[in-house]
Amino acid sequence: MRKSPNEIVKEYLDRKDIKQKNLISALNVGQSAVSKLLGDNDMLVSKLFSICEELRYDFFHEMSMQLPKEVRAANDNKSARLSDLELAILDLVKKNM
Repeated sequence: MRKSPNEIVKEYLDRKDIKQKNLISALNVGQSAVSKLLGDNDMLVSKLFSICEELRYDFFHEMSMQLPKEVRAANDNKSARLSDLELAILDLVKKNM
């Protein structure tokens, strides 16, 4: 069963023993905003991004691990190709210096 971003964040807070009041302070929002944020079944990407920054944890990666293996593999291959391209560009830049 796929977990929502909210469930993943709540589990992380529990694992790290981080209280909601600390998250409230870090995000500079009110209690009701955090309760709503963690209580909904969905979360805005911008909100999740802010939580990632404040807690210094990549919840996007954890969510992506719920994707089927073939989707993750396709993304890994794209990353590898991009890295190869970047290396080729760096080689060209070095040669032309």
